[in-house]
Amino acid sequence: MFVASVLCWGAADAAKPKKKQPSIKELERRLETLDAEQERLTMELSRKKWACYMILAEREGRVARLSDYPGVNLQAIRDSVPQIEALYEHYAACYKAWQDVLRTAPEYEKLHEEYRYVKRLPKDHPRAVENKVGYDRMYDSLRTHNPEYRLAIAARDKALFDRDMAVLRHVVEWYRQQGREMPVQSVISMTQMNAIRNEWPEVGRMEAESRALQSVRNALFKQIQEARYGLE
Repeated sequence: MFVASVLCWGAADAAKPKKKQPSIKELERRLETLDAEQERLTMELSRKKWACYMILAEREGRVARLSDYPGVNLQAIRDSVPQIEALYEHYAACYKAWQDVLRTAPEYEKLHEEYRYVKRLPKDHPRAVENKVGYDRMYDSLRTHNPEYRLAIAARDKALFDRDMAVLRHVVEWYRQQGREMPVQSVISMTQMNAIRNEWPEVGRMEAESRALQSVRNALFKQIQEARYGLE
């Protein structure tokens, strides 16, 4: 009886209609939808990271330079954006003013002449070390005895920050207008990225959502390949 009942149950189960599997065309349509959502989220996340980074940079008064960023031509930017070219010129003027203050130190010319030679040497070379110590001593003396020094170096650093921040904003906006992702890896350090995640938790949530979407996409792509080649 038991065996018969099992056989009957098995026969009844086998008779149940199987759930219709979606066609390859339908799976591909779902894949396209996932890809579009992943692209949208990637762009949104990239813009969010850069916006948060620029807030941190403004707060710290330090911003990364894009001189080595892939695809960025600084000279072309200077030639096409008058406001940025003006900031480059302003920085050059502030840098020259700072150098003029340095030249008021009696030891400057000797140290500078020596530096032209030792800059080719390893940093731990005795002459290079001695030159650096001499410069540090000169800076300390100027900071203590020449009030113009602090003003000059502050103006130089602010001009440099304003210039580099303007370049960054311009490049970020260019990527946005082109509808392209601007990678952060070569500019935003791991420490800065962790600070961004801590201050803006939505960044971490968006990253988690992006990883989840990628995982679903991988599974869907695998399902399409199995269906296409009859591996189900």
